[in-house]
Amino acid sequence: MATLRARLPSPPAWLFPAVPFFAALAAFWPSVRGEFINLDDPLNYVTNDKYRELSWASLKWMFGDFQLGGVYQPLVWLSHAVDYKLYGLNPHGFRLTNVVLHAAAAAASYFMFLALLRAAVPQKSNEPLGPWRWSALFAALFFSLHPLRVEVVAWISDRNYVLPGLFFIASMWFYLEARASQGAAGRWGWLLASLAAFALSLFSKAIGMTLPILLLVLDAYPLGRIGGRRTWIGRSAWPVYAEKVPFFLLALVGGVIAAKGRMLYGAMIPLSRFGLEPRIAEAFFGLSFYLEKTIAPLNLGALYTLPRTIGLFDYLILPRMLFVLGGAAFVLSRRRSSPAWLAAAVFYVVALLPFLGLSQYGLLIEMAADKWAHLASLATAALAGGGLLRLWRARETARLGSAAWISTAAFAAVWVACLGALSWRQCFAWRNNEALYTQSIAADPGCYLCHNNLAAHLNGSGRFREALAHAEEALRLKPGYDLALQNADVAVRSLNWIREEIKLPAERLRPVPGAAEVHYRMGLSLAQGGDVQHAIEALRTAVTIDPARADAHFTLGYLYSKTGDHGRAIDYTRRAVAVDPKMAAARFNLGVFLEREGDLRRALDEFKAAAALDPGSANARLNAGMLFARLGDAGQARAYCQEAATLNPSMTDPRCPR
Repeated sequence: MATLRARLPSPPAWLFPAVPFFAALAAFWPSVRGEFINLDDPLNYVTNDKYRELSWASLKWMFGDFQLGGVYQPLVWLSHAVDYKLYGLNPHGFRLTNVVLHAAAAAASYFMFLALLRAAVPQKSNEPLGPWRWSALFAALFFSLHPLRVEVVAWISDRNYVLPGLFFIASMWFYLEARASQGAAGRWGWLLASLAAFALSLFSKAIGMTLPILLLVLDAYPLGRIGGRRTWIGRSAWPVYAEKVPFFLLALVGGVIAAKGRMLYGAMIPLSRFGLEPRIAEAFFGLSFYLEKTIAPLNLGALYTLPRTIGLFDYLILPRMLFVLGGAAFVLSRRRSSPAWLAAAVFYVVALLPFLGLSQYGLLIEMAADKWAHLASLATAALAGGGLLRLWRARETARLGSAAWISTAAFAAVWVACLGALSWRQCFAWRNNEALYTQSIAADPGCYLCHNNLAAHLNGSGRFREALAHAEEALRLKPGYDLALQNADVAVRSLNWIREEIKLPAERLRPVPGAAEVHYRMGLSLAQGGDVQHAIEALRTAVTIDPARADAHFTLGYLYSKTGDHGRAIDYTRRAVAVDPKMAAARFNLGVFLEREGDLRRALDEFKAAAALDPGSANARLNAGMLFARLGDAGQARAYCQEAATLNPSMTDPRCPR
């Protein structure tokens, strides 16, 4: 074995956590060059301006209320406020922060896995730490480079998984260090650090509220503080439970806050609407599905749609239910010989518990999502690292041949390399709406939400025929779906607008109330952020849904003038005036645009109308005065210029007659 050891590199200790950090940065870097995804990003960041300051009012909003769907995540909003200060409304900056946070979680997971493996496989005296470090490194790479992490990292709105995940991993690491600490002061210091990290995780979002139970799982195995040869309820077990009381209290507070937020927003779904059997069926599906995707991370999508009806004996559920029950029976049968399998299985189930569908909330759309496996995947990664360590130890005791060991090490290296390559590729799917929904539809052709969101994106890009096809497919999959009706309506109106003869049944053309306002506000926010092209797309959608939006026509005219398209600037501003002839700002802008085109008489009419509509407008009077001067009417020019100077003494121009 000395020969084998001599061939193995012995890098410095700091290099081991650095490898997963930089590997995660590299694997997920393509996601940085992406845009806001129209699942939740526009609502969270584009039209929402409450997070953009670090003022007392903004902090009160972050920490004192439930935001956007009843989710309490003040630290996430605080991190986004920092993003906005650093990058403005540039999605690349928001995405970069997600990647860096995940890279930090990857490094932290190495330390957590190292502490876990040292507890599970005690180190003999004078035995080098290398096997534990390499195995912990493998586990950290298995966890952090897996394609199931891509959604959490690449989707800006999933900051509320990557940030609490980082604190969750840190809390587990600190707890394991507390148990390994020899002195009482050090042990309590690590415990307090673990408790603080757990609190930070809950303040980021309560996805890890089951941590106290998971710590008890670690107490049973590998720490051996309860269960096994010890008792679960004896005197020696009470200190173990007592130290968890603060953790359980924090979890209770986090759970109550999360439930209250959901109930306030009407997001909790009663059993009368979605019964017990479909909830249990969804739970069996999830328990199997995430294991399947862990082993074969292919055909990943943004979400996996919940069928209209679901039961325990459906073809989609029954095989998975039998697999889960069979796996549970196998693990229980080996609980004495292989306690790591039982501990990992319990950890996996408990970490997934909030996401298995037993407690339903939201819109009953998703049956599964990659992000929901974020914390549960620590169990499978720990098993992988522990398996490598066991094989390493077997090689040292000559129970495993050199060829088998080399094959195992090579497989581990190739496996993590493949995971990194798949994540790299998957990041490109999350760079923009079209790529994401195209891949998601390929992974789940029944995803009506994916078809609808792709239709919305295509409408915004002016590809109305394609948008209509996807909106129609969404309606086929879910008849009467309001958002799909809206997108079909937008596509049809737009196609008719450009004189293409396409019709839908009348009942499919009813607009959804408030849709025009949403697109209008989105357009304003995009324009303020400097994204003029997408702002124009959003505003055009608004006026297509509601042609009576004078404010949207007016803003479109202004934006087109900024792009140099004076013809469209005049056209849209005229539409604003036609809808609201008393809009003084539109009359003034129309005058400016007409003057640029040399139509001085019509421009003068608009400036006079603007001045009449707005008695306080010095600009309109000054422009009218200068045009009168150019047209040779010195008397009118002098009168209008004097009115402008009276309203605003700084409003003078040498072209005005004295």
